[in-house]
Amino acid sequence: MTPKIHKKIRYIFKEVTIVAAIFAIVFFGGRQVNSWLGQKALTETGIAFQSYEAAVEQAIESGKPVLLEFGAVWCGSCRKLNSQVMADERVKQKIHDNYVAAHVEWTNEEDQPIFQHFGIQSFPQILILDPNTGSYRRIPTTFDPEQFLELI
Repeated sequence: MTPKIHKKIRYIFKEVTIVAAIFAIVFFGGRQVNSWLGQKALTETGIAFQSYEAAVEQAIESGKPVLLEFGAVWCGSCRKLNSQVMADERVKQKIHDNYVAAHVEWTNEEDQPIFQHFGIQSFPQILILDPNTGSYRRIPTTFDPEQFLELI
């Protein structure tokens, strides 16, 4: 192999390595940033989300239905729902007064059977569950707090 060809191969290898590194940083780093932002939006709602099991138990004791929020911390639409709708003071108050809130997280392996049980294939999804009968209704996804208040 001539020195000129060897130099060209090293140059191509270096360029491919740089492109692969940039791709890895954007792909994996972006997912981490999105997950962090999603967890932050969920926390900043101020809603005391519980696990599915704990919410059902508390709902049976209190006589309230369960408001189930299905989502993923890396999901942009889920972040939008939490920051624009769930964080609204009127929405928080209505949920607090009338429901037991649960968040079912896609990235949590323990929650996967709950996604399957309710046939959730996309998110965000909101369900209102009667813990005594198991019947539920889906709430159409909206990013308007006024409309959400009417729906729940």
